[in-house]
Amino acid sequence: MKISISGRQYEADSLGKATLLDTLEMKKQTGMSLGDLETKLSELSNLGTPAPDNATPEETAAAEQSSASAIFDSPEHLIALGAFVWLVRRRNGERVSFEEACDFPLDELAFIEEEGDEPVVSADPK
Repeated sequence: MKISISGRQYEADSLGKATLLDTLEMKKQTGMSLGDLETKLSELSNLGTPAPDNATPEETAAAEQSSASAIFDSPEHLIALGAFVWLVRRRNGERVSFEEACDFPLDELAFIEEEGDEPVVSADPK
């Protein structure tokens, strides 16, 4: 999986590839552990109401808007999204603060799924 922020693409590896330093810094910045982050990211897919398979384009757009609104109504999930963006940017070589990593227009954030992607939230440290 990749994410795109303001036209720049980043590899979004598994959370299990986060460094110890990044994990400690994330806890200090957000109060979230890696397990908390994994839980909140998993829950993001359940927020809002998905459109049925036979939905019209208008119904699909309305469902997508509902899902986006649900994320913005949940501070914990919004912080989790910010922490994920911060970790991804750091994993891609940017040494940015949490605030710097999250300071971009939301309409410039896109998730790019690729064939054969593994779930990002598989942080099993086995």
